[in-house]
Amino acid sequence: MTLRRHPKICEMDLSSSVTFNKNKIESYGDRSFKINGKSFSGSVIISDKGTVNWNVSSISEIKLQDFSDIISNYDNLRTLLIGTGKYNQFPDRELIKNIREKNLGLEFMDTGSACRTFNVLIEENRDVVAALIAF
Repeated sequence: MTLRRHPKICEMDLSSSVTFNKNKIESYGDRSFKINGKSFSGSVIISDKGTVNWNVSSISEIKLQDFSDIISNYDNLRTLLIGTGKYNQFPDRELIKNIREKNLGLEFMDTGSACRTFNVLIEENRDVVAALIAF
């Protein structure tokens, strides 16, 4: 029996992509986040410009003012992800209405999903901010 060898058509590099100057969420849980090797205790707001602590521990504490600086500092902000903790929850309708009036895409999801979504969008060079409630 003769084995046929298939010609090598192409090679694919399966090593990790190298990302410079982008915030990447490496881990989350136990009321903390690890972002680019740095640990943050409690909730955070993260973007391509940096990460700041966010003094919120539940969805009921979120206010429009939490995002006013973010909205004013981004010319092209398209998406605001809100990680709502361990489970997906929604804030009151008034907050949703007020944020949407700023012409932002607004997504609520559990914090784990928001972390993964943020990493994908930031890798695609999208203008995105994630507000993540620690759990």
